[in-house]
Amino acid sequence: MKVQIGKLVLGKYTPRLAGRDYKREHVAEISKSLKDHGQWHEVLVNQRLEVIDGETRVEAAKRLGWREVEAKVLKVTNEAAHIIALSSNIMQKNLDFMEEAEKVKFLHDEGLSVRKIAKQIGKDKSWVDRRLRAAKELHPEIKALLSHRETKTQITPKHAEHLAKLPKRDQLIIAKEVEEKKLTAEETEVRVEDALTAREVIPTSHEESEAPMPIVAKPETSGAISVTEVGLRIRENLLDLTTLHLFKDLSYRARGTCPECLKRIILENPHLTVQAWKKEIVEAMRKDLEELSG
Repeated sequence: MKVQIGKLVLGKYTPRLAGRDYKREHVAEISKSLKDHGQWHEVLVNQRLEVIDGETRVEAAKRLGWREVEAKVLKVTNEAAHIIALSSNIMQKNLDFMEEAEKVKFLHDEGLSVRKIAKQIGKDKSWVDRRLRAAKELHPEIKALLSHRETKTQITPKHAEHLAKLPKRDQLIIAKEVEEKKLTAEETEVRVEDALTAREVIPTSHEESEAPMPIVAKPETSGAISVTEVGLRIRENLLDLTTLHLFKDLSYRARGTCPECLKRIILENPHLTVQAWKKEIVEAMRKDLEELSG
């Protein structure tokens, strides 16, 4: 059916982030196509004439002076309209990484599970998980680097996926290393893992809630775990008591090897939640590591 362009409502369902000049990128070529070949695909709208898919075609038609476009009215829920808009833009490769991420977060905040989002847009769960983490955890400055294509940066979406595992203030430190040293995504992953291991022996209560850290169950193995390595910062702090302070929760990571299957295992916060001063902390570490080695 023909719909007057002036009655169409733009912007509600587009996954594109504000500030990205997508019109400059696409409208000119779409305008040429419409002029040469006419409108091949209908614009999808809901019953309130809010455009679900086809905003660029509408903008291009405006540029040509058209007053009407072909549109198809869909009787869909608000949730379904957002899914259609995201799926269409992903298929057409219209979105950058952060636009995908923010739209996934929007749908998740609306109550959709990661599994349902993945199923609805035809992606696997890990694809959705990575973008959801980026939208929730990435520092705003790193998001901005990924969103503005004119900004030259060494940071790619793959780098960002690793950086998102860190607290926001630490992300900027390693992001600077990525820029200055031109670290690959693989090198960044290693650097992030080292940082996670190192920071697990420093106070975290100023960043997180006052509640004690939960004790994470020891992974099930067929035998005792022989601890062969602990974080460098643990070893350093065992030798230097002046670097230990009063704080409410101590968190660290120990790496071990199962003596039977020889599998490398990382133990998160093994048996340790401490409220103590210097000597007591070190003693708690020593006893805990002895228990793991036993």
